[in-house]
Amino acid sequence: MRLEGKVAIVTGASRGLGKGIAKKLAEEGAKVVIADMLPADEAVAEITAEGGTAVSYQVNITNQEEVQAMVAFAVEKFGTLDIMVNNAGINRDGMLHKMPKENWDIVINVDLTGTFYCTQEAIKYMRGKNYGRVINISSG
Repeated sequence: MRLEGKVAIVTGASRGLGKGIAKKLAEEGAKVVIADMLPADEAVAEITAEGGTAVSYQVNITNQEEVQAMVAFAVEKFGTLDIMVNNAGINRDGMLHKMPKENWDIVINVDLTGTFYCTQEAIKYMRGKNYGRVINISSG
């Protein structure tokens, strides 16, 4: 259990790749906050059924105050924060010359601004303890 005693937040973790990352972190001993806009009860149930520790936290990562509250929740719940996995992301497939600006703004807000907010808030805490890991996920 390489991550015993560590606490991780994984964004976009109610399903898919994020859920898989959260499950692996828990398998390695980390306590995991499954952060998503969607309910994450199923992911939490799977992790706890396998002996891991996980809680869910509903958050819109494009809202800086919600991100601040999410990190505060993790620290209050588990006493620390060691790992921030920025996995949440969306796409609005379409040809660039046909893409409405609203779609562009949504993608940038989630994929970039949300990652910035999560990293910024996590690092504020991690710097104070002189330890932490930030992992950013992207896809083509």
